[in-house]
Amino acid sequence: MSVQPAEAPICPVEWTAQGTGWLATWHLLSFDAPTVAAVWTWFVARVAHVAVPPVVPAAMFVAVWLVYAGDRLLDSRTDQTQLEDRHRFHYRHWRRFAAGMGVASIALVPLVHAIPWTILKLYLGLSALLLAWIALVHRNLPSNTSRLPKELMPGVFCAAAAFIPVWASVGVRSNGLLLAAIFYALLCTLNCWAIFAWEHPDTLHAHPTTRFGVRWLREVGIVATALPLLTLYFCEAHLAPIFIAIALAAGLLIALDHVHDSLQRTDLRAAADLVLVTPLLIAVVLR
Repeated sequence: MSVQPAEAPICPVEWTAQGTGWLATWHLLSFDAPTVAAVWTWFVARVAHVAVPPVVPAAMFVAVWLVYAGDRLLDSRTDQTQLEDRHRFHYRHWRRFAAGMGVASIALVPLVHAIPWTILKLYLGLSALLLAWIALVHRNLPSNTSRLPKELMPGVFCAAAAFIPVWASVGVRSNGLLLAAIFYALLCTLNCWAIFAWEHPDTLHAHPTTRFGVRWLREVGIVATALPLLTLYFCEAHLAPIFIAIALAAGLLIALDHVHDSLQRTDLRAAADLVLVTPLLIAVVLR
């Protein structure tokens, strides 16, 4: 199918929002993932007692919004047969999103410039890997086995992005921090697998790792809930809030899976990211 370079492609399916409340709007504007990234970056540093400049989570929010808005715009142009509301919304308002991405890119420059170099150099390396990953994911490859698992890797990038400011300050000597990063990566992967399972009743053409995740979704959810709680018995005491937040979010994802048929798809997709901001709840309790 040919795509005109100067105009958005003709979408074969009209966009109709399956949810128009604040939760759906938060998701359709691509603010969900940036919120999660910024919250976890702030929370991990706070719990680890590492002073991170406020500019770091602010830059994280803007950068992640650019990545997710751009990714959804690319999806809306290349996969017209399996569009979700977020893709149709980006298709319909692609000019506004393009303008917003331009403004966000300009705003990101002073934010990045203010990040300490010890943190920034790690983020630059992660950004290079992420851009290469996005380019490979959006290539048109002939078989599902030759494609990269799009649902698997966000966990790696999300965990690295959230823990980089702390690792840049204290290194990776703490086994507790390393375990927390692994469990957080598992939580983000569980989130992606759950969303795929809810949006794709047929996993025949999915990547083998995605088919595995969908097949054992609830079992993985139980593991993602139980292991962080078990870790509380031997990890550093001050890191306990991180493990509790991960376990709580994983449990909420499994609860969503039990009731997903009763929720509108856009609200369900937004709720899957909303449950990842459990650090805010933990922070309120700690205060």
